[in-house]
Amino acid sequence: SRLHDRLLEDVVHSLVDDASEIFSNITQEYDGIELSGEIQELEFRALRSSGPDHGVGELSRATAEQLFLAIRLARIRQTDVELPVVIDDAATNFDPSHIARVFEVVGELASRNQVFFLTCHPEFVRLTAGAGPTAQYWSLENGVFTQVADAETLERRLLAA
Repeated sequence: SRLHDRLLEDVVHSLVDDASEIFSNITQEYDGIELSGEIQELEFRALRSSGPDHGVGELSRATAEQLFLAIRLARIRQTDVELPVVIDDAATNFDPSHIARVFEVVGELASRNQVFFLTCHPEFVRLTAGAGPTAQYWSLENGVFTQVADAETLERRLLAA
């Protein structure tokens, strides 16, 4: 029991440390996060040296979503198995600068894992254009997926829809 508790504590601390780095990079306003209670209770605090810390309930919706996205991305990065990752419009409530920073983290993740980023937002497609030849673009129309030549073509289709 004590060994299990110690192992869980080590894993949780490592996860929180990695998530803190990601959260700090995404927000560029907070220094990181800490876990206030048990991991199952999701009692996180957003930390910053230039002002008061905030519990999840005190954060804006977008910042809270960034915190939980950072935790999910940290957990994926710490997984030994390189499984595909599906991200479904996780950045919908983020402003353009936060979205760009999320895509930097997702780009790092894509170097290890296959990433499926599902979106109906043309501006998100534009951000993926820098991924180079490894990115593929698909459109869902009438229940059928069809491959699209490039980000620009998909962006035009989404704008027309």
